[in-house]
Order: sequence, then C-alpha cells, then structure tokens
Amino acid sequence: MHKPIRVPIFNPPCHPFAKGGRRLWKFPKLRPSCKFSLITGRFTAITIFALLTLLLPACTQQRPPQPEIWYQAVSVKPYDDVLAELELAITENNFRITGHNHIGSVIRQRDNMAFPDYDTIQFCNLTLARQMLEMSPAAVAYMPCNIAVRSENGKVVIVTHLLPTDGPDGKLNAFFREMNVKLKKIVDFAAQD
Repeated sequence: MHKPIRVPIFNPPCHPFAKGGRRLWKFPKLRPSCKFSLITGRFTAITIFALLTLLLPACTQQRPPQPEIWYQAVSVKPYDDVLAELELAITENNFRITGHNHIGSVIRQRDNMAFPDYDTIQFCNLTLARQMLEMSPAAVAYMPCNIAVRSENGKVVIVTHLLPTDGPDGKLNAFFREMNVKLKKIVDFAAQD
C-alpha cells in the first residue's frame, strides 16, 4: 500500500507576537501566512499611493468629443408667435408640415388643470427624403424631422434632434450635415426677436 506523500508548504517565518508581547496565534500550524509581512504601516500607505498615482490616470482617460445630437434656442417672444414663426420657417425652407401635436393644451383641456405649453411639429421634404433613402434605406428611422417647443420659466424653448454625422457612409454624413444646417436655421428663425 502506498503512503501519501506530504509536500511541505512554504510559509515564511513571521513574528508570532504583536505589539505589547501578546501572542497572535496559539498554535503554530494555525498561524496566518505572513508572505507580505514587509508591507505594513508607512510602507503600505506609500505603496497604495504609488499604485493609485499610476492607475488613476488610466481610469480617467478623456472620451472623444460626442457628436451634437440636440440643437436648442430660447426666445422671450410669446409662445403663439414662436409657433407661427416656426411654421413659417418650415414652409420657407421647402418642407411640408405633416403633423402638429398640441400636447400641453390637450392635457389642460382633458384634465381641467393648469399645465404649461408643449408642442411638437413634424415636417418632411419628399425630394430630400428620396435622396436620403436612396443612400440608406435604414435612414427612414430619422423621418420625419421634428421640432419640440415648450414654455419654461417665462421663456419659450425650441429644440430639434440633429442627424448623426459620424457614420461609416461619408456621402450620408455630408447629407446629414446639410440637413442639420437647415434644422438649425429653422430653429434660429423661430427664436429670433
């Protein structure tokens, strides 16, 4: 019959007494491993500081600038004037209004309560839509263009969602850049005094 082979486990010696002469462990076989007995006190603090100094810069790398996805302008004009000028700017830029949701006024009427103004206006240009869809059928997800208007703290805020210009298709990116210029122009026209 074979006897089991005992492999000695290396456990470096460690001082069994704590400060004040008290024994830390009663039985030598149960004593804790002291592999890192040198890393104590001041040395530990210096080690941790050095590691953090080396590792933290890697954790705080700056991200590349994010593309602009919203464009906003604020006006002090009356809410209805902003809406009228927004509709004028949309049609002057050869877009057709396909929808107008009067969210704030509908909530006021339905719930019979004071509620701020919120409107969304959807619009499209079929010639531009065809050009965009011929480049990328998946771009239908960006249709129609949308501008949201809200009353906030005595001012009127006009916001539109810009099209992404950082995709893999350079031709589509150029088209979206031109569309973003038009969207910003419409928002700025409605906001100007």
